[in-house]
Amino acid sequence: MSSKSKVEQTALEKHTAFFDTDGDGIIWPMDTFVGCRAIGFNLLMATLAAIIIHSGLSWATMRFPDPLFRLSVDNMKKAMHGSDSTTYTAQGDFDETRFNRTFELYTQPPHTSMSLGDIITMLNGQRNAYDFFGSFAALFEWLAMYLLLWPADGFMKKEDVRAIYDGTLFYNLAQSQDRAKNKNND
Repeated sequence: MSSKSKVEQTALEKHTAFFDTDGDGIIWPMDTFVGCRAIGFNLLMATLAAIIIHSGLSWATMRFPDPLFRLSVDNMKKAMHGSDSTTYTAQGDFDETRFNRTFELYTQPPHTSMSLGDIITMLNGQRNAYDFFGSFAALFEWLAMYLLLWPADGFMKKEDVRAIYDGTLFYNLAQSQDRAKNKNND
């Protein structure tokens, strides 16, 4: 069980807690797969996400190397990587100033949405020298975010990106997917 209540959790812990379906503070690869399917990823994307996320982050979140590639929600801050937007603090809290600064630096006025081109520009601007893992992880995360939102006009809305950071968008997308399935079953 996660040692913190939902109120005490950092934004990063809330972001990852969506995938902790049984609330025990441990995310198994199958939990990530199921969570990715729940928010609308197809079989291939959900499988790739589970493999990439768990193989890349498990070692950092567990006390010892975990042969089962599990993740600890309470220790997700230990899995943060370089070459990203720095929107999370070192403790995993959401930093509104850094988030807004990313949009100010890498998007067009009025800085309320981000295109795929803006993402590439941002990733290049935030890349740390010789940080191959961090660069790959940031690219994977932002492309997954773009695919998840799949904006009709090509621009991710700032509030949707923010909702991914604190995990609230995952719950909304899962509810939308459930409603769509129930409607199709009627």
